[in-house]
Amino acid sequence: MTAMRRGIIAMAGTAVCVLLLAIFFQDLEGRTGVLRYQQHREQPSEEALGPCSVCGGKSELCTHLPIIRIETGGQTIPGRPYEGPDGVTAGYYTGNFGEEEILVQFSTVNGEGVWHHGDDASTDEGTALFRYRGNSSRWFAKGSFRLKTVEEDDPLTARRLGLLGMDSGEEWALHGPFLDKTLMRNYMCMNLSAEVMGTWVPETRFCELVLDGEYQGVYLLMETIDVDENRLDLGEYTPGDPVLSYLVRIEPYTNPAKVLDNFTLYSYRMEPGRHLELLYPGTANQTQQVKRYVQADFSEAERLLYSVEMLDGSDAWRQELDMDSFVNYYILMEFFGINDAFGASTYFYRDVRGKLSIGPVWDYNNAFDNLLRPIDSREFLLSQRGWFAELMQDEDFVERVISRYRQLRRGILSEERLLSYEKEIEEWLGGAVDRNFEVWGYTFDPEQLSTRERQRPDPITGKTLREANPSSYEEAVEWMMEYIVDRGEWMDEHIDSLRQYCHPSRFANQMLGLEGRNMKRFMSAAVLLLALVLGGYWAIFYGGFYLPFGERPALSVPFRAEGTELHRWDGEKYTALTLRGVDVTSSLPGHYATAYDAGEEDYLRWFEAIGDMGANAVRVTSVMDDDFYNALYTYNTSHDQPLYMLQGTDISDYANDRSKDAYHADFLNTLLEDGKSLVDIIHGRKDLP
Repeated sequence: MTAMRRGIIAMAGTAVCVLLLAIFFQDLEGRTGVLRYQQHREQPSEEALGPCSVCGGKSELCTHLPIIRIETGGQTIPGRPYEGPDGVTAGYYTGNFGEEEILVQFSTVNGEGVWHHGDDASTDEGTALFRYRGNSSRWFAKGSFRLKTVEEDDPLTARRLGLLGMDSGEEWALHGPFLDKTLMRNYMCMNLSAEVMGTWVPETRFCELVLDGEYQGVYLLMETIDVDENRLDLGEYTPGDPVLSYLVRIEPYTNPAKVLDNFTLYSYRMEPGRHLELLYPGTANQTQQVKRYVQADFSEAERLLYSVEMLDGSDAWRQELDMDSFVNYYILMEFFGINDAFGASTYFYRDVRGKLSIGPVWDYNNAFDNLLRPIDSREFLLSQRGWFAELMQDEDFVERVISRYRQLRRGILSEERLLSYEKEIEEWLGGAVDRNFEVWGYTFDPEQLSTRERQRPDPITGKTLREANPSSYEEAVEWMMEYIVDRGEWMDEHIDSLRQYCHPSRFANQMLGLEGRNMKRFMSAAVLLLALVLGGYWAIFYGGFYLPFGERPALSVPFRAEGTELHRWDGEKYTALTLRGVDVTSSLPGHYATAYDAGEEDYLRWFEAIGDMGANAVRVTSVMDDDFYNALYTYNTSHDQPLYMLQGTDISDYANDRSKDAYHADFLNTLLEDGKSLVDIIHGRKDLP
């Protein structure tokens, strides 16, 4: 009887556990099992702490947030950018003695369940290497910083510390929200990403920064992306290992010594000005053997994605890529409105024991329409960008994206959850927001900001400068949440349309009404015909093969250089030609140089204005699109005074940096081949690859 009673009790207990687990996992629908410390839920709010028993809230700085104090000793902090003659970033200022980092003293105040004050005793303190960090954010008045903790008596030796309750590490980012007037985009999106990705995502902690005794406002201390047992935990590299783990990233500004010559770079499939940078193994271990291994391994994955087999439905790429990481990453970037995936801050890693994954995620400062230019909430931003354009041809990948998105919208990314999540963070920040804007409140007036620090007017919607920039913290939060809701509603309605990108070969039999042997014969003939056409096209327009359809005209030289002058042949003799020119680019004013959004009508309007001002030439620094050349031809054939064109060509940075010699074969041969191709392109005998 006792045994039976015990059995019944055990069965009842098991049933209760199963029921509780079912309720628990139902609440976590769409999550991937990563436990994430969420500061605004774990640390008490101002209301929960009650009045401060130490100062009654009357101290200059009395806050429920942790405090970080930095003392530079009056040194200049390196890393601020400066412009070149062309108005773009030309380099970065160094310290007083040319150093790229300075030694500073730092301390933190981070008690448990107490108010913090600017003069409280330190929780942690020490010495660190310090500089500004970021890309476009380096231009912001409120800077972001890199903090690397080192031994006080040996700054070349890293010191591991766990700051503000995070796991121990050596390097940290102090992110200063400036363009993000809500102060919360990075914190909010990093936490959500950790739940979605199911892998390591940098931990974050809100804090308030005091720099050389001056209050700087609300900051976010972030773990940086490092290979570390407490961060991105990859198999450790031992010198000489023939097979190894690695971490790489795509960035516009990279260290030339770390750049890899990967497949999409030398086949011109990467975005202009971007390179793949090797981050792990570190610089000390980046031998030629290591770099060749990573180049080959990463390039193999790229070749599979861009291969003909991909169009045929081959699943070879699945043996190389972690599909789940790409599915989750795509959904996050698309939903958050991050348009620079495969353009900047795009990381990839491969553990020696696994497949190539995309991530970890980084830099959500521009999420939810917070870029300098408007980001449309009602279009797909990434479906045809970078690797995703290739992956979208795979039906299984598309179906997984759609299914996973639907799942996440019922849980982590549901509208209800996101609205309440934002409200939690906003309420928890409390008075810290007011203190921050006591310093930075002027930024709500866009007239007081440089063009690098504010969002631009939108000529499409007609938004003025003031209408494009929030006038208060409350308005900034409202705009962000409106974008999130609108983005979610649009993606809910249109996510199924991603199926349009799947390769339709599996439906070919039904469409053509052919089966079995007839289909094979048809496909063989079609492939052969296509090969002949493409082969001829390539030979003529890419290989420089010319068909002698008549007598070849004598070589003419309409222009020549004579000393310091340019001469033009007028039919009888060469006469001096004076050029008064204007540089022309392929982007509209106020847009990025890589936007390529100028059309034929824009060019014609510019040419008319250039001619009216008395100029007789235009200069372009690289091959332009068809609209430019068509517009120039139209203008010159309709005006007595033509516009001459000075055509430039890009050089291979990789070949140039590698050889350091303009007459080195690697550089010179590339330049000559590019020059020949340029002549053929201008004369209509060659197409752009």
